[in-house]
Amino acid sequence: MLNSDHRVPTAKNDPEGPVFPFEIFELIIKLWLRGRYSKLNISSLCLVSKSFAKICRPHMFNSVQIYMYKDLNRTKDLAAVINNNPTLATYIHKLEFHERNQREACQPIGADQDGSLDPFLNLPNLQQLKVNGRGGKTYGAMGASLFSFQRVLDQYMASSTLISLDIHSISRLPILEIMGCPNLENLTLYSCDLQSWDQPVHSDVLQRGFKLKSISISSMRHVTLSLLAYCPNLQSIHFGKMGGPDEERQLEDQFPINAMPLKTFKNVTSIESWGPVDWTNFCHLASSAGVKAFPALRRLRLVLFGPTDIMRSSHLLEHIKSLQQLSIQGRGYLDPLRLDLKQFLALSTNTLTNITILWDLNLRTGQDQNLLKILCDALTDISHRNVLRRLSLRLEITARQALPMDFVQWKRLDSLLTGSNGNAFPNLVYVEIRLRFNDVIDGISGSMNSKGEYKTLFEHSLNGLLTHDSIRVIFDLDT
Repeated sequence: MLNSDHRVPTAKNDPEGPVFPFEIFELIIKLWLRGRYSKLNISSLCLVSKSFAKICRPHMFNSVQIYMYKDLNRTKDLAAVINNNPTLATYIHKLEFHERNQREACQPIGADQDGSLDPFLNLPNLQQLKVNGRGGKTYGAMGASLFSFQRVLDQYMASSTLISLDIHSISRLPILEIMGCPNLENLTLYSCDLQSWDQPVHSDVLQRGFKLKSISISSMRHVTLSLLAYCPNLQSIHFGKMGGPDEERQLEDQFPINAMPLKTFKNVTSIESWGPVDWTNFCHLASSAGVKAFPALRRLRLVLFGPTDIMRSSHLLEHIKSLQQLSIQGRGYLDPLRLDLKQFLALSTNTLTNITILWDLNLRTGQDQNLLKILCDALTDISHRNVLRRLSLRLEITARQALPMDFVQWKRLDSLLTGSNGNAFPNLVYVEIRLRFNDVIDGISGSMNSKGEYKTLFEHSLNGLLTHDSIRVIFDLDT
């Protein structure tokens, strides 16, 4: 809060004095600044008074974006203002740097060479940094004198204030230096690869561990997941489109490590796994020590593109014991027959409250019935001994011609969720079923009557749910 002697100006002959203390205006402004606003709005507030400016100026300069492929005149002007008033640099907590791509590289000598942007290399309170190579850049290939992504990274990798780092489209990244940033907690790497090393990492470096709490790695060509076994504070993991076990074994020679890894990630509460992600090494390490790899995991999201993805995700099953939220998505008309949903649910019977299933289904091959049978079998297994509160089914159903639908499994699902006078799932309060039909030529998408008939059949099959007093049901059928 500002000092209490800041008051709203009032007329001298006003016997009542100021209507509001300034702290009220300060609170209103700060609440407004939490919502959507433009820097033009903030600039207008800054002009009201010195006291208003004192509140608004840190928000005015909180975030800076540098686009090397756009006109940099305004960015250079801001750098000059910061250079003349270093206090403004202390307000900048977030910096984004976007490189030129290859087609934009041939430009006259400018801000990347004349030093006019250098004030952005000395931000004492920077907490969040995003660097985008745009089209692929190689670390170590840029001139040291250029104002480039490399100078920005080099400057702030050693910063004690940096908490979050987001890097896109840069190859040969020095991953040890990045993860060793003194207080880095959140790291995102997208479409990058890593610089290898010849000698094993010094054990002292790894035994101290890294301070990461959250990591997101997607579309990586070369990545060694082994380094995560030296992050004792890790809480959230997001992997997407990674290499398989063969690639990981090939990388062991490029990224030699001889320090003792963690056996269990006792603080990890959230995992998102997209596509081919291999969890074998983590699970084997834990199994060899007689512990679970992810004993505190509460939220798991799996996005599956092929049978191999289902097989790899199954390695997690023995290392989860208290899941609360489970989301499984099948893409590209993946046959769900190999999905061991029963085991996923059975391992967390006393804790699992939310289940979400999203799947692309082919009506011709009976994938819709396969998925429903797998779901019903799994729910039957935990019937009368569960804490399930929410169930969501969002299905994209495709058929190249009109085909009759079998509603047996839908009726079974309805009976399971509402049977035994509600005692089978006593905590269930919300069920969502959204169906979207695609490419049906002569059937449901051919006429409104067909759509109405299908909807009537579904509503008849799900009558118990749709008329239930204590379960909120959302049913939507779209074409």
